[in-house]
Amino acid sequence: MSAGRVTGLQAAQVALAALLAAWQRQLSPQEYAVLLDLLARQLEQEQQRAGRWAA
Repeated sequence: MSAGRVTGLQAAQVALAALLAAWQRQLSPQEYAVLLDLLARQLEQEQQRAGRWAA
């Protein structure tokens, strides 16, 4: 892979970071904590469903 290419995973990481930053500015600290907890739970469920491919 050449040095200038961006993978889909890298693009998704940048997009997710931008979303999290926007949500952090818009939500109260408590609401943001709830959002992060919800996202973590969903990611854990997806990891289990996928057979722990990304342990």
